[in-house]
Amino acid sequence: MKSKLSNGLSAQDKKEMEASFHAGDIFRRKLKEVILEKAEANHKVSLNTDGYGEPCWPYKQADSVGYQRALYEIISYLE
Repeated sequence: MKSKLSNGLSAQDKKEMEASFHAGDIFRRKLKEVILEKAEANHKVSLNTDGYGEPCWPYKQADSVGYQRALYEIISYLE
């Protein structure tokens, strides 16, 4: 569990949070799997060159990259 999740908590709350985190292992693994599927699907769509000539294409690509980055950051908190 990342220490960022427990910053500012009392010692007792940290212990409870760690116990809860470990108890949710199956849920976190499944959630990670679902998020990875979404990230991979988004990546495949971003590789498509349809619309390459549109003026907004670079913004769509940047949005896609930002979305993927956010998903991977969420996954890092689940590990």
